[in-house]
Amino acid sequence: MNELRSWEHEKLKTQEEHDAIVERLVKNRLMMNPNSRRNLFPLSGLLYCEKCGCRIQFRVGQSKKQGQYWSALCYQHYKDGSKCEQKGKVLDDEFFNALYERIINVDPNILLEIELQGRGYLSRLI
Repeated sequence: MNELRSWEHEKLKTQEEHDAIVERLVKNRLMMNPNSRRNLFPLSGLLYCEKCGCRIQFRVGQSKKQGQYWSALCYQHYKDGSKCEQKGKVLDDEFFNALYERIINVDPNILLEIELQGRGYLSRLI
């Protein structure tokens, strides 16, 4: 019964080797290179430039007057070499207060849509 049939091949790895590989992949996924992302921004991928429609990028700055602050900037370069004309914006308390109010007072229809989309996603996982 140990003979190989014409359509079979020798195993490339044992079950123990496979388990060790999977364990290592999971550990690597959980470890983050500290140089890969110095700052994680909760709004990444959510804000878009009003002028060109590209995603806004974030950066942390430092000044003596303000201390550390966040800026939202558009770095879009067009094919002709010109840059997007959108000016950067410092994300101050006024911005975060407005964002907080918007999140707290979400339209119930949007919440329903999110819930329905989430159910569709979960059903694909099961």
